[in-house]
Amino acid sequence: DMMVHPNYDEWWQERNYLRYCKDLRIPTLIVGGFYDAEDAYGAFSLYKYLAGNASGSQVHLTAGPWSHGQWRKKNADRLGNLSFGENTAIWFQDSIEIPFFEYYLRDRGDIRNLHKVAVHLSGSNRKINPGQWPPKDLKEVTYYLHPGGNLKKEAVKTETNTTYISDPHHPVPYTDRIASRRVAEYMTADQRFAASRSDVITYRSEPLSQEVTVLGPVEISLRAAISTTDADFVVKIIDEYPDPSGPNNELSGYQLLIRGEVMRGRYRKGLSNPIPFTPGRAEDICWQTVDIGHTFQKGHRIVVQIQSSWFPLIDRNPQQFVNIYQCGISDFIPSQIQITEGGTYGSSIKFSCLP
Repeated sequence: DMMVHPNYDEWWQERNYLRYCKDLRIPTLIVGGFYDAEDAYGAFSLYKYLAGNASGSQVHLTAGPWSHGQWRKKNADRLGNLSFGENTAIWFQDSIEIPFFEYYLRDRGDIRNLHKVAVHLSGSNRKINPGQWPPKDLKEVTYYLHPGGNLKKEAVKTETNTTYISDPHHPVPYTDRIASRRVAEYMTADQRFAASRSDVITYRSEPLSQEVTVLGPVEISLRAAISTTDADFVVKIIDEYPDPSGPNNELSGYQLLIRGEVMRGRYRKGLSNPIPFTPGRAEDICWQTVDIGHTFQKGHRIVVQIQSSWFPLIDRNPQQFVNIYQCGISDFIPSQIQITEGGTYGSSIKFSCLP
């Protein structure tokens, strides 16, 4: 059935659970992980929908730097090399879960002690209770792609382009590890292995003069031209640690993956409306990432990587406007990807940050 419905048509729309969540009248606690490799999207989309559509219900959201279900494990103090600073499972159970059920099931406690939104931030291991998600009064901060791999808050007037060749027969892997299965730790893995490839372009900010806390989705605006009729665009948001970064230098220069998001180019105008590219013609490709909650510490750099494959997390795109479910190996061809920097239509990344 999925192969018969490659686009977001009526068949898929009927299976969108949000359409069935209207007029919910029971207390609801939604829990999600920023590093949930199986479903980082679900918790945040459900909360936003219910917060605006649930009639008379009490909707609460808790989010942390967790993998899938990590908040209910015995010990949740780290994911890969990312330390949470404490056993966050105990924090969730004692401060969020038990008080929620005590109040709503046993009529014990004070509703004023139940946070509408409770978030444990990665990067700083700080907890915030903003009252809603995304929080109010965030400050929009835009970083522009500059030539030479620079990422700056200032736009550049002169238009330039950086190109790379995406070859589906040699896709960019999602990890440099050899493993028999996908592991959740890839969500926080060091991305320096990808930066060394010729089919990945990297943009780095200057070391931050003060900490930057990013909350909610990140807006990606690329201006790109390709030599074929379709291609994928994978954008990764990365926290680069300083060199040296600590007493033992264990994370010196580490490029911590914060969020990776893909846009299949044919769906740049909507998931229900696939459109081929005209080879060589530049177009705007804009989309939002799944929400993040992370603090980039002072002295760290914000890094953006752009590539056109992420194998095997994302199925390979033949880079032609063909039915991917039914195409043959000969349909997979290289594409020259050109990313525009600067000028009127320069590419950029927009964050929502704490003031």
